[in-house]
Amino acid sequence: MASFSDQHRQHLLNADADGIADLYHDDAQMLSFEFDTKSGRDAIRDQYADFFDFHGTISSVDSDRTVEHDGRLFTEFTMQSERGTFQLINAFMLDGGKARTHFSNVVQGEVKADEAEQ
Repeated sequence: MASFSDQHRQHLLNADADGIADLYHDDAQMLSFEFDTKSGRDAIRDQYADFFDFHGTISSVDSDRTVEHDGRLFTEFTMQSERGTFQLINAFMLDGGKARTHFSNVVQGEVKADEAEQ
């Protein structure tokens, strides 16, 4: 079986919000500076669905760094989407191979906004 990190990356490439949601506990929380805390697997799935809708086709997810120790996973990767190239950092607290808590945030990059938002 692929690692949590590899599964997460593959689901990102496939724009598979349901697949990603399956990596989380029912009562998981996802936090970011970019959006309000999402509580529960359904809210997290919806957040990813919105992410995929906004970014369009994701052509690459390249791992820059990954560190995993004792149920804690820290990843940094660069993504290329229809909106541009950007770097994300993630911190996961894992429990039984699934995410219990997840912090995610874009740390750099250029992403085109919607014309209506400009």
